[in-house]
Amino acid sequence: MASELLSNFSFSYTVVSEIGRILWFIASTAHLIAGRLFSLEYGSLNPRRLIESKTNLTMRTKNKSIPLKLRLTV
Repeated sequence: MASELLSNFSFSYTVVSEIGRILWFIASTAHLIAGRLFSLEYGSLNPRRLIESKTNLTMRTKNKSIPLKLRLTV
């Protein structure tokens, strides 16, 4: 009786750990692909550089454009 319960527990633990491994592999692959796509779209994975590139604005006047730098600290 005890050996039967132990073998059932061992089997279910193995199944759960294999499912966990498969899910971990899928999640890590998706994370890697998302990082590559983000890097291709924005050019950098550095959040400070990304925010600065998104917030560099220029104020146009009659003769020249004056760059406005918005600083956000992360």
